[in-house]
Amino acid sequence: MAKEIQARLISSMIVCLLFSTALLVFISGTVMADTGSDPVSLSGKVVDSNGNGLAGISVALESGSPVTTDAQGNFVIMCSPGVHNLTVSGSGIRTVIMPVNVGESGLSMGNIETSSATPDTIASSAMIIAGLLVTALVIVLIVVLFMRRRKKQASP
Repeated sequence: MAKEIQARLISSMIVCLLFSTALLVFISGTVMADTGSDPVSLSGKVVDSNGNGLAGISVALESGSPVTTDAQGNFVIMCSPGVHNLTVSGSGIRTVIMPVNVGESGLSMGNIETSSATPDTIASSAMIIAGLLVTALVIVLIVVLFMRRRKKQASP
């Protein structure tokens, strides 16, 4: 009976770990691009639905540090040519994640339109984070219970 419980516990841990890993891979969804070439510029302008430039918005590639848009909403990021995931985020706007293919001479994207963040968007992000935290706590609890049970079995 103890071996059956131990087997169930181990299989539960494996399922939790696989689920957590799959969830993290799904959320990150990044494509690394490093061709070894000299850096080129990726530029654009973050605007609202009326075409007004948005200042102070974070723009980042998966492989580098974020930059902040200037007073008119313009940004420039130096990167290697290739396919990247571009993330545009900031307070009060809906996060935009898009693939970009930067050529050997760089890429000028023009306007990137964002919309206001809605309570649904904020709630969805909070639920994803809460789900990851709960998954992590379940894994820790399973490991602690497994170790405690194993310790009891080892004691004479």
